[in-house]
Amino acid sequence: MATCLSIFVFISLLAATVVSCNESTAYDVLESNGLPKGLLPDSVKNYTIPAKGEGEFNIKLGAQCLVKFGEIDIFFDTSITGILTYGSFKNISGIDVGKLFLWLPVEDITLNSNKTELAINLELFSLNFAVKEFKTIPICKSYVSRKNKLFSSK
Repeated sequence: MATCLSIFVFISLLAATVVSCNESTAYDVLESNGLPKGLLPDSVKNYTIPAKGEGEFNIKLGAQCLVKFGEIDIFFDTSITGILTYGSFKNISGIDVGKLFLWLPVEDITLNSNKTELAINLELFSLNFAVKEFKTIPICKSYVSRKNKLFSSK
């Protein structure tokens, strides 16, 4: 009887541990990898990542959306993928940066060695921002069409 009770308690504790692991958000995963949570918009619906916390990161948004960031626009597709490691998000698909009529895909985002700046690397150049500018999760506005783009990754 005591053995059955011990097994029951062990299984209950194991189940509680699994539930608490699943409660982490995509924003928590970014922060555990040294990146600010404000790199993703507020419309994340679900995500997948390997159990170790690094590797292929797949993020699903409720809809395509746009975030204004100073003088640039950041477009988020409904599916964002890339390789997440500590301090970087590489081989990104699903995020474009635009200014006026020029839109370019984001290739990767890298944290500098003193952890104060982020480099957002595009096809032709990089944009550097202070990490503190990404501390809050941005509100993503619905975006219906990108047909007016002169250049695009899609």
